[in-house]
Amino acid sequence: MVKRYKKPLTSVVVIILMISITLVFLGAEDVSANEIELEKDVIENSTLSSQNRRTPAEWETTEKVLYLPHEDYSDYFDSLTTVLDELSITLENVRYVFEDQNPPVEHHRAHVWVRDFGPITGMNNEGEPYYLNTRYGYYFESLTPRCKFAYSYGNFTEVNVTTDYDFSSHGGNFMIDSAGLFYESNNTIIRNLLNPIYPEPEDVINKAKEIFNIHEYNVPGGHTINGHIDMYAKLVSENTVIIAEAIDGYQVPNGGTALSPTDADILGDVANYFESSSPRNGEGYQIYRVPAWEQDGALVSYTNSLIINDNVIIPEYNYDWADNYDWDDYVTGKGGIYYNAMPDHNRETVDSSDVIQLGGAVHCTTMQIPKRNMPPEITNVDVDITYSTVTVSADITDQRFNIVQENWEDCTDFTQTIYYRKSSEIEFEDEIPFTHDSGDKYTVEIPVTQGETYEYFIRVEDSDGAVTYHGDAWDSYTFETPLPHIYITSPSWGQSFSTSTVNAQWTSDDHGTVDYYRVSLSGGSWINKGKSTSHTFYNVPDGTNIVSVRAYRDGVYNTDAVIFYVDTSGGGPGPIIPLSTSISVRDDTAIIEWDLEARDLFETDHYYEIQLNDGERLNVGTSTSHAFSDLDEGEHVATVLMRSRNGDVWRESVEFVVGGDSP
Repeated sequence: MVKRYKKPLTSVVVIILMISITLVFLGAEDVSANEIELEKDVIENSTLSSQNRRTPAEWETTEKVLYLPHEDYSDYFDSLTTVLDELSITLENVRYVFEDQNPPVEHHRAHVWVRDFGPITGMNNEGEPYYLNTRYGYYFESLTPRCKFAYSYGNFTEVNVTTDYDFSSHGGNFMIDSAGLFYESNNTIIRNLLNPIYPEPEDVINKAKEIFNIHEYNVPGGHTINGHIDMYAKLVSENTVIIAEAIDGYQVPNGGTALSPTDADILGDVANYFESSSPRNGEGYQIYRVPAWEQDGALVSYTNSLIINDNVIIPEYNYDWADNYDWDDYVTGKGGIYYNAMPDHNRETVDSSDVIQLGGAVHCTTMQIPKRNMPPEITNVDVDITYSTVTVSADITDQRFNIVQENWEDCTDFTQTIYYRKSSEIEFEDEIPFTHDSGDKYTVEIPVTQGETYEYFIRVEDSDGAVTYHGDAWDSYTFETPLPHIYITSPSWGQSFSTSTVNAQWTSDDHGTVDYYRVSLSGGSWINKGKSTSHTFYNVPDGTNIVSVRAYRDGVYNTDAVIFYVDTSGGGPGPIIPLSTSISVRDDTAIIEWDLEARDLFETDHYYEIQLNDGERLNVGTSTSHAFSDLDEGEHVATVLMRSRNGDVWRESVEFVVGGDSP
């Protein structure tokens, strides 16, 4: 649905709200030509690389709110001003500077939609707000629809402003969380695909990532019922989202109509998207649904609200409700949707019945200016691994200390959490807070199981809502916990004995923590040896034998094994190699296959390598076949090696000929 407008809007009043209530209305006639030219020059010559900026989430601490009252909607803006006044949000003057417009009337609606026509607000790496202007219209349209902005709080020459008029974006279609996950309808992609410099959707997405320095670009549901996502979805925290839901015709107010089945399905697709998605902390989304319908042809939106610190301003509508369906109370009242979705926030409402006919409400007519802030910094992460505990340490810095600002409080009020799981588990269900050691050093101990692979990431959030991740649930770090070390020193691999009495000996680098050892011969019963590191076997049969030793610690064990041969008859050693191989050659390709004999007796973890002639050894894992192709004619040798962590287990070679008969 396209935004609808009653009539051209002509005022150029801009107001910023801060901390003492002083209203200053500044029209275009109050701005001198020299000031305009100076402001243009500042904006056009200011740059800011994407690497040193971020876009805060709406729920992060707000310092000011920008909005543009218009006399045609004075009741709405008077109510909005009253609410902001009651919240002790103060007002300070700002200027919008427009390029010369010919004709000017068409785009004066920009004076209401500050969210769309005004700048998108971000933060540079020094914690200062910056303003990013992109094109509002299509690339082939004049630049005049997009405001050029100068911020007159203090000396505007100190404002960080960057422009990118090759890219089209709207603030109402810009929803981002504090960890850089960005959500929009498909409107941004569609608009920019008309620009030849973006031939594919991926080009648009990459450009958006570059401009806004976002972590991930998402289009929930893949399409939209309105050009802007703020009309049907709203993130209110990292794990909470409010989504519109079509109601039935008998539930809509008098004069309203239910959404089309297509639009209703689209809203369902958006909800399904979030139900199957997760933010970077991996905890999934809590989803709340609010009613949506059309009133006099305009989409009625309860998601078009504004979060200001501990408050949320929600649109309400003065409609003739159907029996038993007062949706205002259902959404905004005590026990309602916002009450449950944002239990720690004060709720305020503004009658948006008139302004919604333009295609928006509270969110569309405002733009928050964030408080100066720098997100926490995580550096020098170290992982100290033992068999029972893993200690993770990191330098975690609350960078707000680096900002000189009056009345700065609660700089040390921030949380540091490690999330972890076994790699075999699906969810990061375990989380532990860090302990502050001293200075910037924080540590946490993770209880672990031996012989497991773990994944982890770190999340830090300050009291202003800024978040920093070290890894995340999608791209985590890993570590492995060790099993007790065990190594058989005698007999050696392939050793031949002429006697049936064989002494086995072993060692362990973890002997001090090993509880006991067990030993077995050729799959026989396991003999508990306590802390002893040797055992003598008697009456060992002739032929191939395997001695296996286990080292136990806290109920978990590790195994080593050795193959040896006994020949008491004097007939000479027999085939002790546990590998049998076969090879087939066709044209210039040879396929070698092998099998591990005595498989049931051999417990040690192993893998195979394959080597052609004197070439490089190729690790083929646990595969038992390999093909060599494009071979030269002549004689070749293929060697299979069975390897364990202790070195070569054994090898077998087979000769073959390409261009003739294989031996």
